Amino acid sequence: MNLGEESPKIDHEMMKSCTAATVPFIQTGDIRNAPHVISKYSQTYSELGLRQSKLWPKGTLCITIAANIAETAILGLDACFPDSVIGFIADPKKTSSSYVEYLLTSLKSSLEDKGQGSAQSNINLGTFKNLKLPFPSIEEQERLVATLDKFEALINSISECLPREIELRQKQYEYYRDLLLSFPKPDEQAA
Repeated sequence: MNLGEESPKIDHEMMKSCTAATVPFIQTGDIRNAPHVISKYSQTYSELGLRQSKLWPKGTLCITIAANIAETAILGLDACFPDSVIGFIADPKKTSSSYVEYLLTSLKSSLEDKGQGSAQSNINLGTFKNLKLPFPSIEEQERLVATLDKFEALINSISECLPREIELRQKQYEYYRDLLLSFPKPDEQAA
C-alpha cells in the first residue's frame, strides 16, 4: 500500500507573502498541536502559491518528516503543506486515515529512531515505503478506531474538566481550612 506523497518543493516565503492569501497552509507545528483533526492553521497561501503547490483534500493524513518527526493529524479542511510533510489519502476499500494515523502514532518512537544521525532529524518517503504495517479487515479497523476514538474522547474530556475540578477542590479546601481554623476571639469567649 502506497503510504504517502511528498508536496512539491516551491518558494513558500514568496507564496505566503502574496496578497489575498486565503488557502490554508499547514505547518509541522499545526500538525503537532492538532488533537486528531486539523481545524486550525497558522499560515495561508495565495492563489499564486496554490498554483505552484498541491491542494490536499479534507481527510488527508498529514505526517511530518522533518523537525517534528512522525507527528500525525488528519486534515479537517482542504489545505496545502510544505515538503516537510507527506500526505496519505486512504483507499476506503483497504483502510482509513484514522486507522493509519493511530497505527503510525503507535510506531512514532521507532520512526523517530530512523531519523537520527544528522544535524536535524528527518525521515523520508522511503522510510514509509519499507514499513510492513498490519491491515486487518475494514470491519476490524473500524472497531479499533471506534475504541481508540472513545478513549481519546474520554482523555480530552478529563483534560478539559480537570482544571475546573482542581479549582473547585481548592475553594473547598480553603473553605474548610478557614472553618477549622476559625477559633473564637477572646471577646467572644467571655460572653
